[in-house]
Amino acid sequence: MDHDGRNDLLAHDPATGRTCHYRGTGEWRKPFGPKTLTDAHQGRAYDHVA
Repeated sequence: MDHDGRNDLLAHDPATGRTCHYRGTGEWRKPFGPKTLTDAHQGRAYDHVA
């Protein structure tokens, strides 16, 4: 999602409608960084995120 070559994670909470982004660290002991809120979803349907 941030084009740094590492896998990132998007998580959507249907109860609140919020989407969170976890940036990939590239480390096997801690594969994702802290949660940050994003406006990637905002109630609209996606079938592909590049």
